[in-house]
Amino acid sequence: MDRSRTFCFSLLLLLIQTPFTQAQNIVSIPDLIKTGIKSEAPTWSLVSVHARTKEGYTYFVLSHDAQQVGIHVNEYAEQVPEITWTSLATAAPRERTELKDIGDEAYLIGNGPYARVPMFDVVFRKGKVLVHIEARSAETALHFAELVAEMLPR
Repeated sequence: MDRSRTFCFSLLLLLIQTPFTQAQNIVSIPDLIKTGIKSEAPTWSLVSVHARTKEGYTYFVLSHDAQQVGIHVNEYAEQVPEITWTSLATAAPRERTELKDIGDEAYLIGNGPYARVPMFDVVFRKGKVLVHIEARSAETALHFAELVAEMLPR
């Protein structure tokens, strides 16, 4: 009798503990991005990370020589089923090009030929994650968009 109670109690403890152990093994999206940047873009240094974890928002700032890149990641974008132009609109007129092969939906946005300081953004959505990358060149913005898109889970 005592053996069966002990066995049942041990089995119960094992079943209760398993989900907590599995949850500890899950890597967060910001950690995936930090690790991926270190391995895939080693010449870029991570200057700062600003996180609002309850809101699922993280902002990374990277630098290399005189260049900087900003990466905004919103993990809870299920309320944004698709990227709409109104969600990306700014006061200044902007040029927008739809991109293929980056996430589920992606756009390259430039601030126009008359801007004093060129700025390019790539905004893409992959699953429930919305990412916005800012850089001074389209090539740099696209490079980091492709890099981050590969790091994100489906």
